[in-house]
Amino acid sequence: MHNLSKSRLLSFRQCQLRLWNEVHRRDMKIEPDQSTQARFDAGTHVGELAQQRWPGGVLIDAPYWDVDGALRQTLDALRQTLDALRDPDCSAIYEAGFKAYRTSVRADIMLRVGDHQWELWEVKSVLNPKEIHAVDYAIQRAVIQQWAIDSNFPLQIVRGGILHLNRDYIFDGGALELQELFTEHDLSDTVDDYTNEVQNSFVDAAAVIDDANPPPILPGPHCSDPYGCPFLGTVCEIPPHDELTLLPRIGANRAEVWHSEGIHQLDQLDPNSDDLNVIQSRALRGHVTGELQVGNGLKKQLDSIGYPRYHLDFESTGSWMILQIGRAHV
Repeated sequence: MHNLSKSRLLSFRQCQLRLWNEVHRRDMKIEPDQSTQARFDAGTHVGELAQQRWPGGVLIDAPYWDVDGALRQTLDALRQTLDALRDPDCSAIYEAGFKAYRTSVRADIMLRVGDHQWELWEVKSVLNPKEIHAVDYAIQRAVIQQWAIDSNFPLQIVRGGILHLNRDYIFDGGALELQELFTEHDLSDTVDDYTNEVQNSFVDAAAVIDDANPPPILPGPHCSDPYGCPFLGTVCEIPPHDELTLLPRIGANRAEVWHSEGIHQLDQLDPNSDDLNVIQSRALRGHVTGELQVGNGLKKQLDSIGYPRYHLDFESTGSWMILQIGRAHV
């Protein structure tokens, strides 16, 4: 029998075929490129920094594939914590492992806040948590709570959410201020909004991976929302590019609305439409007219700077920024 994991449930949420492929066609998965791997590595580093925010905890270091080993270590750590309430070495658990609903999870950080009471925090190397992160947390919480029931173990999640990078933190060049580097996105009051979806996903996702045949899912916008599918170009066709999404910050949802209105090409859009912001209008106008678009007042602003001019450009990789400085002669 195949098992689920948090990442597989999130794949199911995006596309049933992606989940099926991850179980039955794993060898056809495209390995992450350097950019994607860099984001993964950055996320791992951020997770390690988050652990240092609450030093003295117990690390469950069983490999991710060793579910039984992680469960044994987690149980020992939990018992140790409950037996030694004043022992700071047992006040936090990192990478705790649990399994319920055929689903294994690893909790980034658990903090003891009382007898049998814990906080649960999922660490994300993002500045603004999104709904997918809330679902991520809801899955973790549901599995842990059910594991406690199945195991007759006294454990209660009383608070938690997403621990993410603080956009207002300013690094002074010295040691990182870990209390300032991170900020908490508390989901305690809203996590139950995802209960029905998560509970249904345990059942529906299990049915997908138990089926010997792949679900008949055609390529579409879901192939890249919220994440790019690693099976595109191997066992899945690459979906045709949606011309409408060439406009800045036009996602699949906005494009779908236009499609429902019979708009499928950029030439069908009006650059003066109230549905477009200034940047989108400018980009569309350049596409329609074929003329270079220059913002009003740009020449005046450039003239006021004088020479030499220095150009600062950046590319964002996850939450870490690569800066490039060059001398510009515009």
